[in-house]
Amino acid sequence: MLFRSLLGVAETGGRAVFGSLSLDSDLSTGKVKISADLEDFPLHLYIPDFLTGYLNLSLRANVERKNRFWDIDSSLSFGGFLKVLSYRPPQGGGDKQSTPPGRIKFKVHLFTGEPLYVETPNGSLVLSLKGDITDSKRNLEVELNYGRLQMLGKTFYAGGGEVWIRDDKVYLNLPLTYYSPERTVYLRIYGYLPWENLNLEIYSVPPAPKGQLLAELLSGGGGQGLGDFPLSKVLLQSGAKAVTGLLENVSSSLLRGVKIRFNPSFDPQTGFAVGVDIEKDFSDFAKIGYHWFPSPNPKTTYLWGAFKFFGGGFLRYTGYSDGSNSLSLRFAKDWGFPF
Repeated sequence: MLFRSLLGVAETGGRAVFGSLSLDSDLSTGKVKISADLEDFPLHLYIPDFLTGYLNLSLRANVERKNRFWDIDSSLSFGGFLKVLSYRPPQGGGDKQSTPPGRIKFKVHLFTGEPLYVETPNGSLVLSLKGDITDSKRNLEVELNYGRLQMLGKTFYAGGGEVWIRDDKVYLNLPLTYYSPERTVYLRIYGYLPWENLNLEIYSVPPAPKGQLLAELLSGGGGQGLGDFPLSKVLLQSGAKAVTGLLENVSSSLLRGVKIRFNPSFDPQTGFAVGVDIEKDFSDFAKIGYHWFPSPNPKTTYLWGAFKFFGGGFLRYTGYSDGSNSLSLRFAKDWGFPF
């Protein structure tokens, strides 16, 4: 006995027809064949606190059941707009991948028939995608056509980036460009995930040492959302050693009794940045200095002076960048300069 059915897929009221679904079934043998043909089918996605968007889907699919085995062969084209609300997946998603039942074999060919616009908490991207997903393998290529990202308080432009997914391995190749007043800085973040394994290449026009470029990028960076954005972590991680080496070299310099030190530190409002300390000693009884840190907090930039009295007394004056000042008096048992 044969059973056949044909269904149309249309918008409410029949104003737009998106495609059709057909079903053929042989009840005597158990064979089933389902065919789907959809064009520009609108889909609204919403995952609370993670993802929302609107996509246009085009689907060609054939589903057959033979001898209690299901065989799915489909081609899916999509495009549209996605907004990433958070970089943290919903709870319960985890890293576990479900394995399809042994009686199901499928192959899905994916590609973007039109650009996919993605808005993230740190910027916007234009992506294209192609690849195949089967019951045993994943082979996907994502191309970054254009992007603009905010990291460390600066605007980076991206183009020509690629992400390759081969089964459980994910490879990233992301070129970035930053335009500073002094030079154009080119970066490339590449390697296999997780983020801790990625590498960073950096150079500039006109040229500058790698350590200096990293110090300039990390200095004055915004701290809001820094811990959530993986690429910012890569820049911080890759730049740590180079920046530390650069600062140690500069900090060891001494000009006519004036000490200059560069100190990398973290400010809640600014993020990772490099502060400057300038000090001058006047024998054993006095010292003056100036501390500068690129932060909107006026208490992080100040001029100070310290004086030592006989009997272990110390007086310190501090004048902050907002015009306020403070005066402190200390007594110490051991002879030395406590400031």
